Amino acid sequence: MLVPDKPNDGLHVLVPDKPNDGLHVLVPDNPNDGLHVLVPDKPNDGLHVLVPDKSNDGLHVLVPDKSNDGLHVLVPDKSNNGLHVLVPDKPNNGLHVLVPDNPNDGLHVLVPDKPNDGLHVLVPDKPNDGLHVLVPDKPNDGLHVLVPDKPNDGLHVLVPDKPNNGLHVLVPDKPNDSLHVLVPDKPNDGLHVLVPDKPNNGLHVLVPDKPNDGLHVLVPDKPNNGLHVLVPDKPNDGLHVLVPDKPNDGLHVLVPDNPMTAYMC
Repeated sequence: MLVPDKPNDGLHVLVPDKPNDGLHVLVPDNPNDGLHVLVPDKPNDGLHVLVPDKSNDGLHVLVPDKSNDGLHVLVPDKSNNGLHVLVPDKPNNGLHVLVPDNPNDGLHVLVPDKPNDGLHVLVPDKPNDGLHVLVPDKPNDGLHVLVPDKPNDGLHVLVPDKPNNGLHVLVPDKPNDSLHVLVPDKPNDGLHVLVPDKPNNGLHVLVPDKPNDGLHVLVPDKPNNGLHVLVPDKPNDGLHVLVPDKPNDGLHVLVPDNPMTAYMC
């Protein structure tokens, strides 16, 4: 995954076919550029989340319907900014995102699984108008995102795994408050996120492949502080991710088969 320094540099993500194909991430040296995390349930599945440290920094979410499908949503930090998203129908096609220079370019999404499926995105011109996304896996299914203009207004996301299922996100306005996400694969499963305002607080994410499995993410205050990620393919497996302090250093992540290889990235 390439996180751009400039809006027209784009963003390219390659989701691996096999666990040992790894995930390649290039993170820029500017810590305010954000952090992109791909959490695989299976090697080519994933949940893509960018947690903003400010309420208007936006949110990046990849919600897969099938292992090689997905939805990539970038909420811009300005209401009239736009984003071009290509959602691939094969896992090796990757995902390419182009953020335009011109704020009037709008938001264009092409979903190539079926030509008539499409993806409808309404970008608000005011922060409390919200962002509505209709995902046409089924006509009545959908993904609803409300982007708050204040951090305690919260963010609500409805994920159309089933029409009545949903994902609820509350963005805290205090560092001791938490960000709680309920992922409705099963009603009692959940995703818990604690968003800090200090680098030592870290960011804790529990991904419910099984209720006791989890993913731990430490979001650094500076890019060379590193990032720790525990991927719950198996509860004891994990991987250690070091975020480089120079954009050309890159970062290569392997999902380990053996728990002893978890910290040998």
